[in-house]
Amino acid sequence: MNAQIQTVKQWPVVSLFFISSLAMCLFLFFIDEGNYHLKGLFTPSNILAMSLYFIAVLLGQTFVYAILEKFSNKRQPIMSVIIGAPLGAIALMCIFGYVI
Repeated sequence: MNAQIQTVKQWPVVSLFFISSLAMCLFLFFIDEGNYHLKGLFTPSNILAMSLYFIAVLLGQTFVYAILEKFSNKRQPIMSVIIGAPLGAIALMCIFGYVI
């Protein structure tokens, strides 16, 4: 019973991370194209790049949320979005910079 209640409480946090990750990625690709529209976004190469950024930002938010929950015993999803989204994007950029 407790596991079910705890799972139900996690859905708002997961949906917040999902929506904020998607919004950040769409915004980054919107300003990156230079034309200020998303028409060229839906090509296979752009979708692949956006999905990598989306996963990195989502993992960054989840990582920060787990750290904050462990050390402060509080759930702070907004702080996780503020810190984790740039952290995930910067980590992915560093990985790309090292590999390429």
